[in-house]
Amino acid sequence: MHIEFGSDIDTQANTDYVREAGENHFWDKACLFRSGRDALRLLAKSLYPAHKRAFMPVLSCPSMTEPFQKNGFQVVYYPMRKDFSADDHFLDEHLADGDVLLHMNYFGIAPEHGHIHRQLRNLVTIDDRTHSLRQAMEAQCCADHMLFSVRKWVSLADGGLLLSKKQIRPNYDVYDSAYRDAKQQAMDKKSAYLQNGAPETKETFLRLFAQAEQQLDSDNSVMEMSKESARVLKTTDFSSVEIKRKKNAELLFQMLPEYALLPHVKEGPLFFPVMVKNQKEAQEHLAQNNIYCPVIWPIQQSASGVCAFSENIAAHMLAVPCDQRYSPKEIEYIGGKVREAARP
Repeated sequence: MHIEFGSDIDTQANTDYVREAGENHFWDKACLFRSGRDALRLLAKSLYPAHKRAFMPVLSCPSMTEPFQKNGFQVVYYPMRKDFSADDHFLDEHLADGDVLLHMNYFGIAPEHGHIHRQLRNLVTIDDRTHSLRQAMEAQCCADHMLFSVRKWVSLADGGLLLSKKQIRPNYDVYDSAYRDAKQQAMDKKSAYLQNGAPETKETFLRLFAQAEQQLDSDNSVMEMSKESARVLKTTDFSSVEIKRKKNAELLFQMLPEYALLPHVKEGPLFFPVMVKNQKEAQEHLAQNNIYCPVIWPIQQSASGVCAFSENIAAHMLAVPCDQRYSPKEIEYIGGKVREAARP
């Protein structure tokens, strides 16, 4: 049994998900980047100044807005409906010719591309499918661009994918391995910690993970995916990863139906979302039991007051780990501790 659950993936998480023969070809036509953020930077840099406004859902993380804000864009947050679709009335009223519209895929709930796209000229649409491995594997672009941060799903030190309707030749900056090196060291140290449980090893991998993310946060370059990660991408059995996550999420749903955010498990998710009244206290209780449940979409200050539904999700949702690292017994342990933490 693991000695901790959640947080960053370690080096060994792919052990049971390597294809013995052949290669997968899910993303043969994709441009390969160090991260999803690098892909968004490429788009932002190539679109500006012909396009100057980017519309983002209120439920989005800073890593989605930063590439546009750093490269001259005004970011406008749009509200969500209770089914996680975009508020079309808001978009009808505010979108103009030449804007950029980013949709999120929440837990397998695909964004709808409505009549707005046909009414406006030079509207650029982006689908972020990071939270839907199954729909990312379909690799069908309904929008102008489809983004997927693959490094969040498996043991990859770096990795972001971009598929576009029109072929793109990415203008990568000179490769710098600093981010990948720090991330790989952190993943190796975490694997060691899961074996030896030494507190000093945990301090080291936490420091290295933080160092890697700090570098990505402060950077504005566009880096390609490392050759090492590109090889792993080709030989990872993503279909089995998604199936395992779905089974784990279904087990959590059976244990926690009254806390589940969604009425059923649609597909294997990045996290299993639960709603609790006492978010901070529940998060602390779970951390004391070595279960780490992040708040993945904190409301940005400039998005405050735009969408009450989104603010309720941000204030009460916890992202419970359900990934391929964990056995049914471990998932039962996680579910039991979540129930303890969620009680008023």
